This record gives sequence, structure tokens and C-alpha cells, in this order.
Amino acid sequence: MNTTVVILLAAAVAAIAVALAFYYRRKRTEQLHNRFGPEYERAVTQLGDRQEAESELEGRTKRVKQFHIHAISAEERRRFADAGRPGAIRRRAGTSRCRGPRAGKRTNASAGISGQHRVPAERG
Repeated sequence: MNTTVVILLAAAVAAIAVALAFYYRRKRTEQLHNRFGPEYERAVTQLGDRQEAESELEGRTKRVKQFHIHAISAEERRRFADAGRPGAIRRRAGTSRCRGPRAGKRTNASAGISGQHRVPAERG
């Protein structure tokens, strides 16, 4: 093989490698955008960098995969719904007043579950 052929082959291989890298990056972006919806845009805006936001969202997805999330029975659903009512919470706590988290104190708890659901969890 002469030098020209080797150079052309190397250039072709490099061009294919670059094209594949762009393709996979674009595919990754599309998949994350489809999975997270508005949360994807929010992450990009908050972090200021698309690549950093995508890494954060992929991290959330990996963390959520570690959880054992499954459907619950109708009986369990009723029991949890009843237990979450303010009267039941006060009775369990032994107080006449129900207190939640302090106003103004925000956590990033919703980010931990956003890898599972497309609709973003709003923080209040």
C-alpha cells in the first residue's frame, strides 16, 4: 500500500469515528429529553451546560434503578392514603398540630425520583 492510500484510510476511519460520536451524543440527548421532558430543560438552565445536565440526569436514572419500585395492591393504596391524612398524622405524632418542613427550607428530594417519571416533581 502506498502512503496516499494509508492516509485516505486513516482519514476515513477518523471521519467515521467522529460521525459516530456525534450520532451517539445526539441520540443520548434525544433519549434524555424524551424521558425527562420539562425536567431536562430545567436541568440545562440550572446547571448552565447541556453535557453537565445530561450527566446529572443519567446519574438520577442510575440511582432510581437501585430502588425497588413496584405497584401496590388496592388495600395497600387505601392504607397508605388513610395514614397520610392530617388527622392520622397528628394521632400518630401525639400532637394536636401537624407540622411539615419549615417554610423556605428546600431540598433536592424531588430530583432523586425524577429519573422514574417524565412529569417533573414540583418543589414548593
